[in-house]
Amino acid sequence: MYGKCGNLTMAQSLFHQTTQDIATWNSLISCYADSGHPFKALTLFDELISGLKPNTATLVTLLSACAQIASVDKGRKIHDYIREQGFEYEVSLATALADMYAKCGQIDLAKEIFDSMNEKDVVSWNVMISSYGMHGHGKSAIDIFQQWKKMVLDQMTLHFLLSSQPVLMLDWLMRPSLYLIK
Repeated sequence: MYGKCGNLTMAQSLFHQTTQDIATWNSLISCYADSGHPFKALTLFDELISGLKPNTATLVTLLSACAQIASVDKGRKIHDYIREQGFEYEVSLATALADMYAKCGQIDLAKEIFDSMNEKDVVSWNVMISSYGMHGHGKSAIDIFQQWKKMVLDQMTLHFLLSSQPVLMLDWLMRPSLYLIK
C-alpha cells in the first residue's frame, strides 16, 4: 500500500519488519519499478537471488524495469537466469521478454521469443504489433496482425495498428471483414 502511494521509505521499512518471503520481495520490487525507480528494483534482484528463488511475477516485473531503462544487458542477464533456472516460458513471462527486447531496440530477439511461444494471448500480439510500430515497421505490424488467427481485437490493438501505419491501416480496416472489436 505504501509503495503504491509513493512512500517508498515506509514500504522499505515495512519490508524489513516482516518475514521476507517471495511475496514480500515481489511487493518491494514492484514498488520501486512502478514508482519510477527501475534501477533500485534491479538492484533488489541481486539481493533476492542470494537467498530465495524468484517466481514468474518477480521476473516479469524485473523485465519491465529493464524495458523502462532500455537496458538490454540487464535484460539478457535476467533472460540467462530464466534459462539457467529452467523456468517455463509461460505466456506472461515470454511476453515480458519480447516486450523488454523490443523496448531495448532488439526487435529480432523480440520476434524470436514471440515465434517460440506455444500459446499467445491478446497482450502478446499487442506487444509485437506495438513493437513493430514503435520502431517504424508499420508493414510488419500489419503482417503480424494478419497472422493473428483469433481476430478479437481490443482497443489497444487498434491503437497500435493505427499509430504504426495510419493511412494503410485505415484503408485496410475499411474493407468488409469478420473482425470483432471488444
